[in-house]
Order: sequence, then C-alpha cells, then structure tokens
Amino acid sequence: MKCTDGTELISTTLSLYGEPNEFNRSCARGATVATTGSMLPPAVTAGGTREIPDRGCAESAVSGASDIWALYEIWQSANELRTADGTVVASFDPWFGIRNPSRYYDVRYSTATTNAVSRPLDLLWEATSAERAANVYPWSTVAGSERFDYRDPRSPFDGAQRDFYIGQNEVVGLDGSPTLYTDPYGGNAETTRRVGAIEQWAVAGSLATSLRLERQQFDLHADWGKNNGVHAPN
Repeated sequence: MKCTDGTELISTTLSLYGEPNEFNRSCARGATVATTGSMLPPAVTAGGTREIPDRGCAESAVSGASDIWALYEIWQSANELRTADGTVVASFDPWFGIRNPSRYYDVRYSTATTNAVSRPLDLLWEATSAERAANVYPWSTVAGSERFDYRDPRSPFDGAQRDFYIGQNEVVGLDGSPTLYTDPYGGNAETTRRVGAIEQWAVAGSLATSLRLERQQFDLHADWGKNNGVHAPN
C-alpha cells in the first residue's frame, strides 16, 4: 500500500479468516455454521471471517427466493502489526470475493470421512432443481446441455469471477525506523532484527490520524476465466 500523503506499508503476514471449525453463511450474514470432521485447535489470534455458500444458499438462488449473490463467497481478513504491549503499528483488512464459486458446503455429506462439498453446476442435473436452475442465470447459459463435469471449461462456475476490497487501513509506524520485525501473525513488532522474525515496512503519512476512507470494491465485473479455457479447480 502506498498513498499520496506518504503512507507506505509492505507486509508479509499470516492472515486469519475467522475461527477454525466454523464459517458464516454467505446468504445469511451472521449465521455461523459449525463444521464436522475437523478438530483444528483454536486460532492463535482472532481476526477476519469467511462467508461461504451452503446448500440452503444454492437452493435459494435457483428457487427465485434470492439471486446469484446468494452464492457470493467472500474472505475477509483483519490484520494488525503490533508491539509486545499491544500498541498497533499498522492495521489493514483486504477482502477477497468470488462471485461464481465452483462449490458450496453441503451438510448432507458432512462426516469425518466425507468431503462436505457439492457443486452449483450439478443443480442442473438434479431432478428436484433442474427445471428451476435452467431458468436462472448463470445456469441458463448451459441449460439443455448433456451432463458434463464441474471441471469442464463450459461451466459458468469456474471460480474466476473475483473481486477485492480495500479500506480502513491505518499506519502509525515505529519511531526510529520504517523497518520493523514481527512474528508471522504481526505481533511483537520492534525495530531490532531477530531470528525467525518477519521484516515489515511501515511509514506513517501526513493524514494517518485525520482521515478514514470508506471501503472500496474493485473488479466487480471482472471475469478472469472468460473464453480462455480456465476451469475449476483453478
């Protein structure tokens, strides 16, 4: 990140996207779903969230109860570089969205031995959903085709319609040096190099404490897989 007021930030940080063993439904923000078959330890530090479509979101998209945004998958990070006493040196929270994900979470298959994933494309081949899906974009673009695999380039769900957001970034920096060193999660920032530390760069600009920008979305209409053979998984 580099701004015209002199603010600069170059960071390598291990980002979190919410707590392990759970996610939030993309079509019902705030609704948390606990996953089964995973017993990951608690997060080292809190931050971020992931909004993922599930079976209910997919059904609402083809039934007309919602629209294609019911399948919108968005990964929201929330990162800080901070000193050992908790003083924040920099904060930044880019978000990454996928408008046509190739999969959704399906609790019907959620066991310790089964991957709890289904494919939006397959709603065209399901007896209970095929007729409805055929009349809804983007399923309608391939409706009437003989069944093909979700990895086929013809699928409108290749995960390549991606956008991102930036905003709410703030850089304070450390006195004495723009270069600082942290642990992988951005903690224990100091200007002294040490074994195992990650080098960061943080410079406060002239507007660091007097301006808060609204979040901005980029590439809302971008399709990185259109007519070029890209297919899921990519």
